Order: sequence, then C-alpha cells, then structure tokens
Amino acid sequence: MNPFEAKGIFFNLRTSLKGFGIDPVTALADLLVDGGFQTVYYHVLNGPKEMQVQTNWWPARIFDPKWQPNARLDIIQAVQAQGINVVGWGACYGVSPNEEGSMAATMVNQFGLAGWVIDVEGMELKPAAADFVNTIVTKYKEGCDKPIGYCSWPTYSHAHLVPVAQQGMSLCDVGIPMAYVMEKKLKEGPKSSKELVEKSIPEWRQFTDKPLVMAGRAFKENGYTTTAEAILAFDQRIRELGATGSAWWFLDHAQPSKNPTWWEALKSTPSFERVIA
Repeated sequence: MNPFEAKGIFFNLRTSLKGFGIDPVTALADLLVDGGFQTVYYHVLNGPKEMQVQTNWWPARIFDPKWQPNARLDIIQAVQAQGINVVGWGACYGVSPNEEGSMAATMVNQFGLAGWVIDVEGMELKPAAADFVNTIVTKYKEGCDKPIGYCSWPTYSHAHLVPVAQQGMSLCDVGIPMAYVMEKKLKEGPKSSKELVEKSIPEWRQFTDKPLVMAGRAFKENGYTTTAEAILAFDQRIRELGATGSAWWFLDHAQPSKNPTWWEALKSTPSFERVIA
C-alpha cells in the first residue's frame, strides 16, 4: 500500500486559494478534512517545456529553460497536520529528462512530500518518449525513495503509445489514468462517466497489473463538465472494477463556493483504506 491508494484530489495553487478568506491556508486544510480526502495531489513543479513561437518570418520551436516551482511550505504543512498525505506532481516534457527526474526528487525531499506523479500526456507522442520516461523515473529514484505514479491518457487508441505506457508502468508504483478526458460524443452524466472507466481500466490492465488510481472529472473546461450524479457513478464503478484509489481533477473547480453540488457528491464518496506515508 502507498499514499496513492486513497481518496484524493488534485490541487493547483494558482487558483485554489481565491475566495478562502483572511486565513486561506487554514481554510484550505479544513476544507480538505470536510471533504474526507486522504491525499492531495499538489502541483509543485513544471519542467522546461517546448513552445511554438511565431517569428516575423516563420514559426519556430524553442524551449523554456526556466523551472517553475509552484509550492508553498505553509500549505503543505497545514494539510499534513490534518493527517492528509501531500503528493507532488509536475508535467514532463522530455526536454531535459535528467533534470526533470532529479528536480522531482529534490522537491519531494525539500518539502517532505509523500510521493510524486509524472504527468506525461504531453510527452508520449515524442519518438523517444519511452527513453525519456526511463530517464526521468530512474533519476527520480536515485534521488529519493518515495513512490511515484504514472499519469496519462485513459485509453490508448494509438498503438504506438502503448510501449511508452508499458515502460512507465514497469518503473512506476501506480498508474493514474486521466479518466476525465472523454470522446466528445460522450456527454457528461452517469452513463458516460461509467463508460469511460469501463474502457480505461481494461486497456491499462493489458500492460500492467499494478494498482490503478482513477482520476475523475470534477471540472468544467474546454467543453467538459460533470454532475453530482456522474461523480457518484464514477466512484462506484472504479471500485467495482478494482481501482484502489481516486484522484479527482480538481479542487479549483470543485470547491463548494463554485460547485456546491459537486462538493457534496465528493464528500459523500467513501474513503479507501487509510494510508499515511
């Protein structure tokens, strides 16, 4: 068992503290307790990323060499003081895989995190993606001993992506399918929520028997949304199909001041076996 196998939610500092009053850090920690969450996935770091820029003559690809730390120790300590695991996460781009792995380990050690998640959705299409994943995870494990999760697409309709996921799951401790990204033809609601889980878990089970922590939809963006009924249906179905944790995306949209019915639904979902790293 590890801190991933729990009732969890993603959190992004840049927006989640808005509207939390004069003591937002304490209010945030109290809210997570109110929601019954056992683990928080805290956006700690982004590595250097490629960007497409338009020059006067032609588009050119460059990369941003700057690391972007996004963590606050007071938030981490306040959440941990409530008995909640804090797992860091960051997007990986494969621009500098050695640094991406070593910086992740540095963040875990520096902030006393319970583990790390590599979000590889933007990297899997690259020709050397499997090598990048191998380097990132290897460098991470050289730098710390906390568990690491592999987060990416819920289904693999493109066969060339499967070897990358296989490589990632051979090295990582848990898989985190992003089961909040669905085909546009499936509209929000309990039916589509369950359908995506029923596609995702069998596909991941073709290349790993490690624990799966399902990232569910609790946001409204880019044409996606959810309902309280869909949240409850998703949570029930992932348990029926053997998932050992949830990781809702994300607190920024799901907090009660923005979507109170979503929050009440999330609150009502039961915890998984309690694990404190």
